[in-house]
Amino acid sequence: MNKLSIIGTVGVPACYGGFETLVDNLLDENDSDKHITVYCSSKSYTEKMSHYKNANLHYIPLNANGIQSIPYDIWSLFNAAFVKRSDNLLVLGVSGALCLPLIRLFSNAKIITNIDGLEWKRDKWNIWAKRFLKFSEKIAVKYSDVVVADNKGIADYVKQEYCVDSEVIAYGGDHAIVKQLSISDDDYALALCRIEPENNVELILESFSKTKKVLKFIGNWNNSEFGCEMKNKYHR
Repeated sequence: MNKLSIIGTVGVPACYGGFETLVDNLLDENDSDKHITVYCSSKSYTEKMSHYKNANLHYIPLNANGIQSIPYDIWSLFNAAFVKRSDNLLVLGVSGALCLPLIRLFSNAKIITNIDGLEWKRDKWNIWAKRFLKFSEKIAVKYSDVVVADNKGIADYVKQEYCVDSEVIAYGGDHAIVKQLSISDDDYALALCRIEPENNVELILESFSKTKKVLKFIGNWNNSEFGCEMKNKYHR
């Protein structure tokens, strides 16, 4: 039986971001004949299901984000390659990429890595974190059998930086469910994103603050100092 392990997310059911939503939607295409394991953070789920949408869930007792994402992903990768002996590893992000050379050396698993965006360029990281993430990106590209980019810009960057062709698989929107927003005025603009400086949040808010246009901005405002600052400054 061909085994696939999915590594690098908080887990499913999706409760965090784009990668989690991606996995949740991939599992909609799964059937009982496919053996899929999704690695999940036990820190993020009070109810720890053993199965979800015909996939097995394996919990790692670490946070999937922040500095713990490194041992979280490495632990997941080693378990998938050497304990579960998965035939294919779908790796979302580059946090655990340092162990990929060992996996290539001692395992026959095929490694498919979605490197995400240019994480090492994000302003929230200090210089040492940026260097680590850039190095991890380099290792991920070098030791993966397939590199996945979620847009052509990332694919062009990988080609120019590493001389490696990547597969472009853009995020779809067919899974979206539109719900009615609690705003009475139909004449408004809508923004929806994770509240990070790189998403031009402050630029959008500053621009709309100079107009009379109503902006409905949906995001995780209370999850960071930046989000709280922006919310307090521009909320009206």
